[in-house]
Amino acid sequence: MKIMVVEDDALLAEHVCQLLREAGFEPVGPFATAASALEEARRLDAAGAVIDYDLGSEASGAEVARLLCALDLPVLFVTGVPRATIPTELRACSFLAKPFSEQDFERMALAVFTARS
Repeated sequence: MKIMVVEDDALLAEHVCQLLREAGFEPVGPFATAASALEEARRLDAAGAVIDYDLGSEASGAEVARLLCALDLPVLFVTGVPRATIPTELRACSFLAKPFSEQDFERMALAVFTARS
């Protein structure tokens, strides 16, 4: 099952990809910008995405989440911003605050992405 990774911190992005692999998923990316993630999301056959809401000085991950939600794909926000920062229409997306434990990430990823398979 392919899962997009949208994260601007290179070390954290690679860690998330590794955790996804260990949980039995195939990570796609990582994508450091919303623009690159949007381009790929439109043509990729992914089952969902792990998205950092705050992509640094670039646009937020909200645009990517909106597109995936419109395609009825699950989104797991893994971010350091408070949940209240996320736009109201995206607050139904799953949420894991940074910093997180590997166990919490795996539990959330399995719950979010395998519940739909």
